[in-house]
Amino acid sequence: MQRIDQTSNLVSRRVISQFVRRKIRCVFIVHAIETWDSLHDVYKEMQHAEDFDPIVVSIPRRYPGENHFSHEDMVHEGLRNSGVPHFRLTSNPERLDDLDLIKNLQPDVIFRQSPWEYDVPEAFGAEAINFARICYVPYYAFMLVDDHFKADKPEDHLNQHIDQPFHKHCWRIFAENETVKQQALTDSTLCGANIVVTGNPKLDRLRRMQDNPCWPLPDPEVVGSASVQNTEHCENNPSFDDALPDGPLDTEAGDQTEEKPENSRPFRIVWAPHHSIDRRWLSFGMFLQTWREMLAWAQEDQTIQIVLKPHPALFSKIEGDQMLSPEEYRFFRETWDSLPNTTVQDGGNYSALLAASDAMITDGVSFLAEYQLFEKPLVFIDSGEHVPFNPVGQQVVKGANSVADVAQARQFIERIRGGENDPASVYRDDVLKLLLPYPGKSAQMVVQAIREGLAAESAGCDFAV
Repeated sequence: MQRIDQTSNLVSRRVISQFVRRKIRCVFIVHAIETWDSLHDVYKEMQHAEDFDPIVVSIPRRYPGENHFSHEDMVHEGLRNSGVPHFRLTSNPERLDDLDLIKNLQPDVIFRQSPWEYDVPEAFGAEAINFARICYVPYYAFMLVDDHFKADKPEDHLNQHIDQPFHKHCWRIFAENETVKQQALTDSTLCGANIVVTGNPKLDRLRRMQDNPCWPLPDPEVVGSASVQNTEHCENNPSFDDALPDGPLDTEAGDQTEEKPENSRPFRIVWAPHHSIDRRWLSFGMFLQTWREMLAWAQEDQTIQIVLKPHPALFSKIEGDQMLSPEEYRFFRETWDSLPNTTVQDGGNYSALLAASDAMITDGVSFLAEYQLFEKPLVFIDSGEHVPFNPVGQQVVKGANSVADVAQARQFIERIRGGENDPASVYRDDVLKLLLPYPGKSAQMVVQAIREGLAAESAGCDFAV
C-alpha cells in the first residue's frame, strides 16, 4: 500500500512536470564501490552534458555469506574520495523510507549496479524502482561463460545473465557487443528489445588508466620516504578521476607516472581470487586450495610483492559459510597482513593497481578479460570444475596462461622474470578487438542511447519496458 501511495503521488507530479520539462534526471544507486568504475564515465559524461542532471546515492548492501545490510560507509568513502557528490541513504533497510527520497527526486532514469536482488534492500529492488526507466551497465567486463543455471524442464530455463526479473524490468541494458545481443534474441523474454550495444565503459576506463599506475606497497629501500606517503595515498584515497580531465571525456587523457625500472624493484603480482568456492555455482574459485601455497610463496621470496585483490564477496562468504575454520582464517589474515611484501586492497578503483603491477594470478572470470587491457602476463588457475566458457570466453582465455595450481603459477612467473616472452601475448590483439568494439566511446554511446530513447518515447515510437 505504501508503494501504491508513493507511485500515485509521483504520477500526479510527473503530469505537472510535463509542462515545465527539466533536464534528463538520472539517479545512480550505488551499493558496490568496487564496481563503480562501470558507471563513473557515464556519470561524468552526463555531468558535462547540458541536457542531463545526474544524481548519485549511496546505499547499504549484502553479499553472499552476510545476513544483514551494511558497508554504506565504504561506498560513501569511495565516492567522497573520488569527488562524487552524493546523497547517503542509510535508514532501516527493512523499511521503504529511502524509496520516498528516490521518488521525490523524480528521476527519468535509474541506474542500478547489478541484477542480484539479494544484494540490495527491498526499497531498491527492481519492482520498487520501476516507476522510472531502469538502466543497467554490466558490472563485470564480459559474459564469458555459458548460461549455467539449467532448469529440469526446458520451459523453466532462465538465463541469469540477461533474463532475470531485474533484466525484464530494465528499460535499457547496455551490452558489450553484438554476441550478447544475438544471444538475447533467443534467451530473453523480451527477445533483446531492451538491449543496446555500446561496449562496456568499464573497459574503456581501464584501458585509459594504463598511464596512471599506483602500487600500495613501498620498495624495501625507500621505507619511510616520500614515496611511501604517496603509496598510502594510493591505497586509502583512490581517485576515479586520476586520468579524467575537467571536461568531456578525452580517451587520450592520462599523465605519465615516473616509476623505477622493473628489474630494480620487487616483482609486483596481483592475486585476484574469486568467490565461487563452494562448487554450487560458477565453481571458478580456488582460494581454499591455494591460500596456504600463496602465503608460503610470499614468506619464502622477498623479491616479489603480492597484493591480494579478492572478489568483494570472497571473505564474507568464507566467514559466513565457515568455508575455513575461524582459526585458519585468522591465521591467514594476520600472517598476510604482517608480511612486508603483501597487503590486501579492498574498495573501489583498482585500475591504478593493475596498471602498476607486473603480472596477475587469478581464478576468476572478469579479470580474465579486464587484465588483458594492460597487456601484461596473466595466469589463470583453472579449477577444472568451472562452468564451460562460451565462444567469447574460449577466445578470451587464450590470452591467459592456464595452470592447475600455485606451483605451476610460480614456475611461470619465474620464467617470465628470467626473460621469457609471454606465450599468450600472441592472442592479445584479437582479444582487445573483442573487448573494445568502440574504443573510448562506450560512455558517450550510453548517454546518447538514453537521449535518443527518451526522444523516441516522446514521439510515440519507442518500445519501453
